[in-house]
Formats: sequence, structure tokens, C-alpha cells
Amino acid sequence: MGCIQSKPSVPTVESIIADVHSHKGATLDLSSAPATADAPAGKLKELDLALDNGKVPDSAWACVSATSLSLKANGLPALSPKIAQLSNLRTLDVSENALSALPEGLGALEALETLDCSENHLEKLPDGLASLKKLRCVLAYVNGLKALPEGLGAGNALVELNVYNNKLTKLPVSLKDAAALERVNLGSNKLKTLPSLDQWTNVEEL
Repeated sequence: MGCIQSKPSVPTVESIIADVHSHKGATLDLSSAPATADAPAGKLKELDLALDNGKVPDSAWACVSATSLSLKANGLPALSPKIAQLSNLRTLDVSENALSALPEGLGALEALETLDCSENHLEKLPDGLASLKKLRCVLAYVNGLKALPEGLGAGNALVELNVYNNKLTKLPVSLKDAAALERVNLGSNKLKTLPSLDQWTNVEEL
């Protein structure tokens, strides 16, 4: 007889709070997580974690109902591949950390609209970002980016792209198809050529 596998249990707010408090110096901001029609009591929609030890509590990766996660300014040296479990994320803020890479699993976050990975030590962004159709905003300024994912802009809904102060020497040709772009910052890079910008008719800042 085959084994019946039980579904992993979704943590309660109480268990998340207990887990966070068990990590020295960690705090959990629940101020922006009210219970609404699409977020019944006990299901967190927004997580804002402040950590002293640079380790994200495991319970955070089980908050599958979360639509917003902020790990800003925590000194994180790496971001767990478990981030891919948060399939409802629309906003991810990992800015002002010590990240040298982002997990390829970010490409599985089909609901993602805003990614802020600015002020880290990144040399590249996950290739999978190019396939995220709902992605509207990428903030990746003050890093060490040498290239952007091929395909970025062609299959996205990009409205804002900020890659100020990186090491880019060229842009993916696909960016010419990012017709929805309104705000672009390419300053302080090493760009030698630009793709055709004929379709950037909505750009207000460049």
C-alpha cells in the first residue's frame, strides 16, 4: 500500500511570532498585515523582518500567503532558495544587504511586480526575471552588475528600471521592446552602445 503524504502545515501567526522571537535580535512588523477579505485572520500578507544575526527564520519561508517581503538592511550574505516557495509575492525588498547573488528561484515568482535589490554586491540578476510577465519595477542600483538578463523587457510589463552605478557595458537588445517604460536610470555605468529606443515613447526620466 502506498504511503499517503500529508500536506505541509501553514504556520499560524502565533507560531511565526514565536519563531521570530527565538532568534536573538529579530523583530517582526505586523502593522501592515490586517485581516481582509483576501487575507483572513492568521494569514500574513506583508512581512518586514529586522534581524541581528543575518538569518531568516524558517517559518518566514512557509508564509505562502505573503504578497510583500522586506529583508532590507539586515546584512544578509545570501538569500535562501526557499524564497521560491512564496509564490504569491508581489513585492520583494532585499536592498542594503551583502548579497553577491540572487537565487535562480526568483524566476518562479510569477506574481512578482517589484524587485528592489539595490545596494548589494550583485554581478548579475537571475535569468528567470526575464520571463516574469507581471514584473513592473526593477531597482538594482549601486551593485556590480556586468550584464542584465537576456530577454528582460520583452516579456515583462516594466515601468521602472534603475541600474544606476553598476558596471554595465551593454544592455540586452530586448529592452528596446519595453514599451511601457516610464522611468529609466542608466547613469554611472560603462555603456558604449544602446539598443534602439524608438519604443520608449513613455519614458519621463532617463
